[in-house]
Amino acid sequence: MALSLSVDSSGSTTAVATSRPRWWRELSFVGVIYLAYSLIRNGAPEQVARAQDNARSIVHLEHLFGLDVEHGINAFVASLPALAIPANYYYATLHLAVTMSVLAWLYAVRSPEYRRARSVLLTMTLLALVGYWLFPLAPPRLMTGGDFVDTVRSFSTWGVAPSAPISTASNQYAAMPSMHVGWALWSGITLAQLARTPLLRGLGAAYPATTLLVVVATGNHFLLDAVAALVLFVVAIVIVDVAGRARFGLSPAVRQRDGALPAAPSDRPIEALASSRRV
Repeated sequence: MALSLSVDSSGSTTAVATSRPRWWRELSFVGVIYLAYSLIRNGAPEQVARAQDNARSIVHLEHLFGLDVEHGINAFVASLPALAIPANYYYATLHLAVTMSVLAWLYAVRSPEYRRARSVLLTMTLLALVGYWLFPLAPPRLMTGGDFVDTVRSFSTWGVAPSAPISTASNQYAAMPSMHVGWALWSGITLAQLARTPLLRGLGAAYPATTLLVVVATGNHFLLDAVAALVLFVVAIVIVDVAGRARFGLSPAVRQRDGALPAAPSDRPIEALASSRRV
């Protein structure tokens, strides 16, 4: 891996990774991480009774804070097939397609930013597994007595309604946090910050909010699932940045400022002494 040196305002240098990793290694690495994520996520015990209890707790908590907007949005969209069917396709297809497209775009076009962005995405995704194992949650569409509409099952959306074997293999109660929203945050913010055209930046800015609306409208997530995804996104950024600084090292000026290094002695007295001896 190649390194370049960035120079801070004090003139000191810090090593920064800038090279683009080999595409086949990167593809294998991301593929293995995603496969492991899928296996561990779907391997989490469903604990249906506990997932239902947790769903009722989420509804109660949202009601206390006036955040229980899911039922009204879901009922409105479910009453209009012209909205529900596109929302189903959006939910089923864009989640993975947009994320992988943004990742490929970063690799090809914005390679200096690729490593950090990729690491944030993978760290956030792996952290989500903790929630799936420790906090099984029935999504609104599966909540007993919740009176939510499962729009995917209610409308004949070609290629989207899950078959029985797929539903059985997939953990239906791994819903907290929402990685639909988490990946949308990552994709949208990446485009909004790094895209060169106003159109792409605008689409990036709108994508997370649109995804949040879709996952609520289709009965797949509570609002607090999205809040948890936002928290994980921020935590992943912190972890990646701290790990990066630990790996490549802080500049001497920063380490001295933080007390990690003693102040360096001034060279000026030595230069003056040498000058006097030459005279």
